[in-house]
Amino acid sequence: MLWRIGDPAVMVCLVDTYLDRAQLQLCKEHKEVWSRN
Repeated sequence: MLWRIGDPAVMVCLVDTYLDRAQLQLCKEHKEVWSRN
């Protein structure tokens, strides 16, 4: 769950999560991808 605060993709992901709970799954998937990088 270590996100780079300055990463635009992270900010968009967080905003989308608050606006639409359905985005939470996408955020989880993206988080896993970011964690591997």
